[in-house]
Amino acid sequence: MLSAIDGARGDLEASQENLRRAVDTNPRNPEYLFSYAYELKDANPQECVRLSTHLLREFPESESASSALYVLADQAGTLDENIRYLEMLKTKFPPSKSQLSEGGMVRLLNLYDSRDRGKKRAKPNEEDWALAASYEEHLISTEKLLSSGNPKGALNVLAEAHLPPFADHAELDKLRARAAEASGNIAKAYDGLLRIFASEPTDSLQSAITRYSQKLGKTPKQIDADVLMRSLSRGVPILEGCARKVQKSRLNRDCDQHRAGSGRFCFIPA
Repeated sequence: MLSAIDGARGDLEASQENLRRAVDTNPRNPEYLFSYAYELKDANPQECVRLSTHLLREFPESESASSALYVLADQAGTLDENIRYLEMLKTKFPPSKSQLSEGGMVRLLNLYDSRDRGKKRAKPNEEDWALAASYEEHLISTEKLLSSGNPKGALNVLAEAHLPPFADHAELDKLRARAAEASGNIAKAYDGLLRIFASEPTDSLQSAITRYSQKLGKTPKQIDADVLMRSLSRGVPILEGCARKVQKSRLNRDCDQHRAGSGRFCFIPA
């Protein structure tokens, strides 16, 4: 209780000290131990990992153990280590019985994507994991069809791909654009990514959009205008006339006006 009050007041040191005392007083309480470890996640990540590992060893069946596994995955120094902790989470706390594990499985799927898409894995038993695995298989099939020069088949497979809850849709968006490009419809690839970028701008999308725009012969001013029109058509709040300049981008997501307003980003007119 005291740690929560101190945290709300912004006194993180006092909050950490109160949690440490709670652990010392109740050494067999895994909830206190996890709360203390989590409190140190940013201030002292090494100690956070040590305490979380200790929790797993002493209280492996507790609900706090599932939270500790998620934190250890988050603090992992390598991709393989991250995957190992999430696979432990899947095994010990099945997604059908743990909401935290359900979110962890989507994260695990995305890590599989970044490491070695196409690697064979055991068939899942849980419904939510099955949905995520089915989605992954659709992406794998799409990659194979594109590599074999069958963009029409790739588009058909993507049309049946269902994004799992909480999954990052970036890979799906870019695969759809690649399939459209391979079928000779670069404008569709450009428009598809532009529509997403207008409401959720990211560096990776911007890079892909720039590549497609160059193939279409568009200038930076035309790209800016396309983004603005897409944003307005989707009702995305935009603050115009931002005073600060942003290098390498016409979209300012860091200006003072933006932080004070309700827009996701500011459009800087050419």
